[in-house]
Amino acid sequence: MLSSRSARPDDGFTLVETMVSLALIGTVMAAVSAFFISGMSGSHGQVQRQVGAQLATDAMERVHSIPVTDIENALTTSFTPRAVVVNGVTFTQRWALCWQPATGGACVTPKPALAAAGALVKVTVSVTWDHPGCPANPTQPPRRTCEQASATLFATAVTEPVLKAA
Repeated sequence: MLSSRSARPDDGFTLVETMVSLALIGTVMAAVSAFFISGMSGSHGQVQRQVGAQLATDAMERVHSIPVTDIENALTTSFTPRAVVVNGVTFTQRWALCWQPATGGACVTPKPALAAAGALVKVTVSVTWDHPGCPANPTQPPRRTCEQASATLFATAVTEPVLKAA
């Protein structure tokens, strides 16, 4: 006599139920891992931007440590592009110098022969590095280059202004 099998509470899952649940778990894990990889890539790019900003600040601090009377000579002789490697990424620091008339107008390089007493020295620092998330480099198409820049003005006057009390 054939007897029909009755379900008991401790029978467990059938093979079909197990296969369906594994397929669902696999699909969910694939979607979650895509978000995880995207988040890690964005985080890595953010870390590089933060390092670039810190290196730009460091380069500007080097400029601020120079006496204003020596800034032109120092920037044209000892401040050549400098490569800094952080976490396997090469960052390049560059300095640019031009003279800004106190009355306004275009910044010029080299220093004009008759620089006015109130002329300002404009120093621009740029830090560049390659990263796949950066814009395409127009001069080197396969490269994708990020840049962090900072600029400041220095007064060429040797004496500080004196303010009179009212």
